[in-house]
Amino acid sequence: MKKCPQCKGKGTVIIQSSTYNDGVFVQNPPVTIGCLTCDGKGEITEEAFLENERQRKMWCECDNPSHRAVFWDDDTHPECSKHHWRCADCGKIQQVG
Repeated sequence: MKKCPQCKGKGTVIIQSSTYNDGVFVQNPPVTIGCLTCDGKGEITEEAFLENERQRKMWCECDNPSHRAVFWDDDTHPECSKHHWRCADCGKIQQVG
């Protein structure tokens, strides 16, 4: 077993959200929930840990300097079957769905 990379072994995560209301974003109070990655256990299997790392590495971290993205429809990209947007600079996922 490995320490969960999402909750860092705590078993919980804090969710911060906001609501869009009449043209204004209002920040909601933070909510603590059981970690979805480890089901609140604080640990995951080696296999789950490696899958988590693989998925984490699919996401853009380059700040998209060109401000451009490329759309991929369902079942058209070998790495992600869901429709999504990829960074035009680094080619990694920016948004799914």
